[in-house]
Amino acid sequence: MKPCRKIAALALLLTGCRAPWTVRSLADVDAASTSSQPFDAARFVDSVWQSKAVPAAGNAGSFAAWRASGMQRAALVAGQGRVLRVDSSGPLLVVDLPPFDGRAELAVRLGEIHGSTLRDALPFIQFSQFVNQVEFARVSSALNERAATDAARALGARPAAGALIRFSGVASAPVDAGLPELIPILLSRESAQ
Repeated sequence: MKPCRKIAALALLLTGCRAPWTVRSLADVDAASTSSQPFDAARFVDSVWQSKAVPAAGNAGSFAAWRASGMQRAALVAGQGRVLRVDSSGPLLVVDLPPFDGRAELAVRLGEIHGSTLRDALPFIQFSQFVNQVEFARVSSALNERAATDAARALGARPAAGALIRFSGVASAPVDAGLPELIPILLSRESAQ
């Protein structure tokens, strides 16, 4: 077969066959992958806070056991302690844990919270639930905002030195030989004993 006839035969075959793939514009893909409503991270957090985050915090393991295990990864923990001072740079409650010996052992984060520690430690939030990394990051910010708001509401005025508190939340290992830090999910004052 001559080269011209080969090309003509190939052209006929290709025009008569449908390609095994579909080409779509990125705009079409974006439109198909998003709903008519933009993702609302605060609404998502509202939907899981009371039903999942608070119960998870209520069933958290003890802070003492997490500390004894080496504090290798962030974890849901619970405990109680005595406020030694409020570190306004955080702001943080610097806390002494039982048996009370006057030594700082934990910093409870108050106010603005940054990072993804809280989101990443909650077992019911997975990246696969979201369309993309942007939504996943927005959930992290919304969780941090909710935790900070609830902690402020639970405590009212910041507790003075000597106040007893009960906490449950996500603890992360110390950085630069500092204290382990807790992002509270549940936080309350305890009456003096």
